[in-house]
Amino acid sequence: MANLECKTVYFEKSGRNNTDLTLKLAKIRAEELGIRNVVVASSTGVTGVKVSEAFKGYNVIVVAGVVGFREPNAHRFLPENRSAIENNGGKIVFSTHAFGTLGRAVNKRFGVIQVDEIIAHVLRLFGAGTKVACEIACMATDAGLLRTD
Repeated sequence: MANLECKTVYFEKSGRNNTDLTLKLAKIRAEELGIRNVVVASSTGVTGVKVSEAFKGYNVIVVAGVVGFREPNAHRFLPENRSAIENNGGKIVFSTHAFGTLGRAVNKRFGVIQVDEIIAHVLRLFGAGTKVACEIACMATDAGLLRTD
């Protein structure tokens, strides 16, 4: 097997101002590796729209999280962003969080940590983004939009 080299980019500060360059670099890498599935977390749909535009022709899955996370029966996903993503061929998942639903409720009520919370805490040791990436991949797969083979 040949040696594998890849470019690493570190941003001075985190934030939305890094999104466009991140998407550009992700698309280059996806093309190099032949990756056709792109899964992204997006609470309001703003990032989801950018991804659906940058990755037209790919299997774009935008994971918006669970309805009622911040307030009962509501989500922050903007209707115009939903339309834009769907018009660009993207799919949207509203789903319970893979690493924090029933287990989190049991923890809050009884103070007992469940396995899904342990998994979330371990993944956060590598960074919050690592936890989110694993979680949204599970959510997209559970919704039937991402295959495991």
